[in-house]
Amino acid sequence: MAGRPSKLTPEREEKLLNFIRMGLPIIRACQACGIHVDTYYEWIKKGEDGKEIYSEFSDALREAEASAQAVLVQKLQTEGSSTSWQFILDRRWPDEWGRRDRHEHSGPDGGPVEHIHDVKQATIDALKKLDAL
Repeated sequence: MAGRPSKLTPEREEKLLNFIRMGLPIIRACQACGIHVDTYYEWIKKGEDGKEIYSEFSDALREAEASAQAVLVQKLQTEGSSTSWQFILDRRWPDEWGRRDRHEHSGPDGGPVEHIHDVKQATIDALKKLDAL
């Protein structure tokens, strides 16, 4: 018995890829195409597993993602104000374009931070508060 037909039609694929090329977030591109984002990721997984229609979709998707990045990078290089284009790159592809700020905390002289908890005193304080009620 065959399952229901795939929602991955040529029309839906092209519409989705166009939204991806525009740099739309995946979840919004999926919503605009009438599919759940989980379906999108299932298609990618099936493509990685070598299922033909999905494999072709995965290849086209990689090309669409690269195309979207190329357009934004070109805009960064040619237009005066690059903040908005950089923002899109940062948010859409944080692993490749996002800032990498590191924050470290240390104790005195760069040593470890000490956490001291006096549970006994905390319990006594809690009991005093309860007695006051």
